[in-house]
Amino acid sequence: MQPLSNQQLAIKANEARILGLTMVHDAASGHPGGSMSCLDLVTALYFNVMHVDTQNPQDPDRDRFVMSKGHCSPALYPVLALRGFFPEWEAELDRPLDASTARLWSSLAGRGITADGTATRREWIRRIAMTNF
Repeated sequence: MQPLSNQQLAIKANEARILGLTMVHDAASGHPGGSMSCLDLVTALYFNVMHVDTQNPQDPDRDRFVMSKGHCSPALYPVLALRGFFPEWEAELDRPLDASTARLWSSLAGRGITADGTATRREWIRRIAMTNF
């Protein structure tokens, strides 16, 4: 993927803001302020800096991003969706995970964590955080 220009990055970050706000609104939960403030940085990392491959998310040479302030996860989902890791419509924080989505997130994490049909993405991230990354 070719690096984006500053203008293209700004547009992507604004698209991610719209997705993130929609996600927080639909979940009736979240901290949109912190998420919105870090979207420029997260967008630039995933589109221009980090070595990631949407077709090979388990690449052992991939870069890894750890967001230590988990309440800002609404910034991460939209950027991953816009980058092509999963469809934009799946970027809802409290949507129950189905088996195919769980496989995708397991591959991103490099862990075999399964969905039980009731766990939300928020719960699933908690499960990942409790494993050794």
